[in-house]
Amino acid sequence: MATSNVNPRANLEGKIGISGKRWAEAFIEDLNLTGDLTDGPNTVTVAELKTAVDATAGLSYGELFVSASAATTIAAVNTPIKAAGTTTLGETSNFDDDTGTNNRLRYTGADTKKFTVHIAATFSPAGSNNIYAMVIAKNGVVVAKTEIVEKMGTSGDERQISTQGIIELALNDYVEIWIENQTNANNITMDKAVFHALQI
Repeated sequence: MATSNVNPRANLEGKIGISGKRWAEAFIEDLNLTGDLTDGPNTVTVAELKTAVDATAGLSYGELFVSASAATTIAAVNTPIKAAGTTTLGETSNFDDDTGTNNRLRYTGADTKKFTVHIAATFSPAGSNNIYAMVIAKNGVVVAKTEIVEKMGTSGDERQISTQGIIELALNDYVEIWIENQTNANNITMDKAVFHALQI
């Protein structure tokens, strides 16, 4: 014989247990709440709980690396320009390279999120004693707070530059590696790079 339901006489009446006499455990298949979930000092709604869980589940991330280097043509001193070279996607979730666009990580997630964007790259300059800057660009606009400057002493020598920043991305926003020569118009080659964005 099936177990009978336990129902209150009227809606929103009665309790199971009281604050001074609590049930030790409960084993329930489905719990349907129209009010709050609380332990006393902390209270949360089901909607708030779902939002918190969704925010941490399925983190978005993207990665690319330089697979073939190329010289970046510097058109003018102190003028940032997108770094040249062939790049290949690595591990991704809700990121792509915008239909095969080199040096671009495009966010394809539906929700606007904040990301730690990090670049580690090695460069070789075409001239000596030039000061170069590397910076992250979002949607073709440099993010000034991410600019890192390095003086490169000898033509052809490889020097490593790293930068990172917290950047907010919405659907189809993208980030790129940009470079500038702050001394003259000598070119520079991005020999190797690892470039990634990780949701925080």
